[in-house]
Amino acid sequence: MRTFLRLIGFTRAAWKGMVVALLLATMTIICSIGLMGTSAYLISFAALQPSIAYLQVAIVGVRFFGIGRGVFRYLERLASHSVNLKLLAEIRLWVYRKLEPLVPAGIMVRKSGDVLAILTSDIDTLENLYIRVLSPPITAILIAAGMFIFMSSLDQQLGLSLMAGMLIGGGILPIIILGLSRNPGKKVIQKRAELNSSVTSTLQGTGELLVFGAEGRQKTVLENISGEYGKAQMQLARVNGFGAGMMSWIINITVLALLAAAIPLVRSGNLDGVMLAVVTLMCAASFEAILPLVQSGQQVEPAIEAGRRIFALTDSEPVIKEPLSSVRLPDNFDIQIKALSFRYPEVPKPAITGITLSIPECTRIAFVGPSGGGKSTLVNLLARNWDYSSGSITLGGLELKKLKTGFAWERISMLSQNPVILTDTLRRNLEIGKEKSTDTELITALEMVRLGDWFKGLPEGLDTWLGERGAGMSVGERQRLCIARMNLRNCPIQIFDEPTANLDIDTERKILELVLGISTQKTIIWVTHRLVCLDRMDEIVFIEKGRIQERGTQSELLKKGGHYAKFFEIQNGWLDENDNTRD
Repeated sequence: MRTFLRLIGFTRAAWKGMVVALLLATMTIICSIGLMGTSAYLISFAALQPSIAYLQVAIVGVRFFGIGRGVFRYLERLASHSVNLKLLAEIRLWVYRKLEPLVPAGIMVRKSGDVLAILTSDIDTLENLYIRVLSPPITAILIAAGMFIFMSSLDQQLGLSLMAGMLIGGGILPIIILGLSRNPGKKVIQKRAELNSSVTSTLQGTGELLVFGAEGRQKTVLENISGEYGKAQMQLARVNGFGAGMMSWIINITVLALLAAAIPLVRSGNLDGVMLAVVTLMCAASFEAILPLVQSGQQVEPAIEAGRRIFALTDSEPVIKEPLSSVRLPDNFDIQIKALSFRYPEVPKPAITGITLSIPECTRIAFVGPSGGGKSTLVNLLARNWDYSSGSITLGGLELKKLKTGFAWERISMLSQNPVILTDTLRRNLEIGKEKSTDTELITALEMVRLGDWFKGLPEGLDTWLGERGAGMSVGERQRLCIARMNLRNCPIQIFDEPTANLDIDTERKILELVLGISTQKTIIWVTHRLVCLDRMDEIVFIEKGRIQERGTQSELLKKGGHYAKFFEIQNGWLDENDNTRD
């Protein structure tokens, strides 16, 4: 119930439009009932061969209600869908605003396909809540009340007979349908989300599946999930069929009950015989207001389950806490790290422990060490992708936690091992770094990272479509494009987290020299487990098992003969061995 009420709360901003749609829906059904009633009266009365003058009102009524039904139905559909689409758009924006504080740490624990399902399929499911669940009951109550008054004005028994049928069809049957559809309704939403997640993972890992010959096993997994999803849909379809069949029985029985009550009234003279067809057809037409309630009962549980999934995501506590009050901005960009420790949620072992480090402004520093040693964790804390709980990080003398995340993200840029290339144009990808950049600025940025020749070969220049995640580009070109994007942003602190892990040694060397050459007067933090061109760094910090093992320049560390020197010797031996193999 709490989830249902929260979903209803979104309608506050569109209540006027919903009232208009509700009134139009009511007028549509009134016209349908009026059309059936006046048509029945006209045909029945005309059979008595009266003067045409006595039929004029009925003839005009048939025309009015016939035209009015079509006009009101069109306006009702226009109004209800307009309101519904606006509500769904507002919900999507609301969900996106809620997601922003969770990124990136808050959604890393979720599958990307699951988040995608929430943003698309689950929100689309709410369309049924606002169109098929909220409006129909109110319309049904208004029509039922009006018809009860009309029938009771002819005879109270007629009103009671009609009301009994409407209560069974519009009250009891939807409750039964709601109970029958609860479990399959939940299962449809859950299996749909699971299928979306699995399909997304399969598409992302198609290459690996083919290489390892695992496509058959993955196909079986998808078929099993799809089969369960189909079974849940079939269960809902059976419930829907049962509801439709029962409603047909209820309508027919109500009409028969009304006839059984009306015929004695006609015989006794208490009801004009012409009205027998009128009350019968008006009774059947009035159930147009009741029919949607059966489908409403079936749509409630899927909508609520979709709402639960949405709120489970949006109610998550942000990993990064914004400060309650702003502080003065730092005068410089010196970084001081003291006794820093961090442990990922639900992981017993700390990722880093007792890190103490000073990084003066405009320093070029490398974090090196074996994979899993804590290098990426440290730079993610520096970039405020996670918040530390023990120790401190200061920027220009101010605690990083006390600065707004927007301030940190505007001054610290980060290039990861697998940077995102939007499935869009080259221009759009570059403008992520600097919005509304001129063509000259964008081209200059490309030339700075030595993509000038590549750019000249593009068919449509800056408006060239790059394909799915830059599918037409090499790994090195994608990395250089992302560096160009970073340079356009022009942040004073630039972090490179394993940006060359997927490149060969020569390309890695070129990219590092490129970064050091164009990123002057900036703090450069280079994270790597491959020791290439590190003699250009002001300082090297060797991190292993979550701790700083040693630090210094490359020559100092090699002379020391410690962790770095051994690591250096192993890598050089591997490189020499591979060079000999190539020879």
